[in-house]
Amino acid sequence: HVEMNNAPDSTSIMMGFGYNFGGQNKNETEVATSENHLELSLLAGSMQTNNYDTEETSGYQIEIKKYAGENFAYSISFLHEGADHRVNRDGVASQIWYIRKINDKWTVSVAAGPYLAKNKNGERANKTEFNGLISMQVERKIGNPKKGISALIRFNRVAAKDGNDRDHALFGISKKW
Repeated sequence: HVEMNNAPDSTSIMMGFGYNFGGQNKNETEVATSENHLELSLLAGSMQTNNYDTEETSGYQIEIKKYAGENFAYSISFLHEGADHRVNRDGVASQIWYIRKINDKWTVSVAAGPYLAKNKNGERANKTEFNGLISMQVERKIGNPKKGISALIRFNRVAAKDGNDRDHALFGISKKW
């Protein structure tokens, strides 16, 4: 059930499905040293404040990610969320990632962490606040795997302290070293 100020309330039922991607079983003594690398990602796309009276806007994210083994990473990124009449937010996010390889070309991952941002619009204009950032990403390696270039599709949700939550649909490219 969702209740919004000055907007119709709604109630819905959501259903989903799950799939076990399997993965590569490794001996406990093996070390994934090849997965201990850095990654630079550049993403851009559409941003939408979760309010009925806001318009879609454009934004971008620049991220550096450090892998810590095969299934985990941590990142720091700069986010520019674009501007509508409620939100004009820029900030720095730090996230912890869980990464799951589907096969040699495809990877899915999820992340969460704090997002320190300043909103230049709205009731709390020019105040810097901690928010939450949750991300889901699908990655596909492009071309020669030794070059470490991938295409990315990412969905971010900003859980904002001021109530101006925002969704990001981003597309981008990454390079691993």
